[in-house]
Amino acid sequence: MSETTWISVDDYLPEDGKWCWVDWDGGFGGPFPAMRYSGAAGGWTNNDTWEDFGREVSRWSPLPAPPTDAK
Repeated sequence: MSETTWISVDDYLPEDGKWCWVDWDGGFGGPFPAMRYSGAAGGWTNNDTWEDFGREVSRWSPLPAPPTDAK
């Protein structure tokens, strides 16, 4: 398994509608999956509670590709 490469939100953001791993400085546990959504107050949301996470998110990473077989 390869190591996750994190991208700072200060460097650039993924396109709208893209699901990513997100993480932040200063707590709350994590990382966790969230979707980049510019319509959310903070710019990130999730499919669980549809909260906005923008001010907390400091870095993101693309989700890995799904498996190609059912093993």
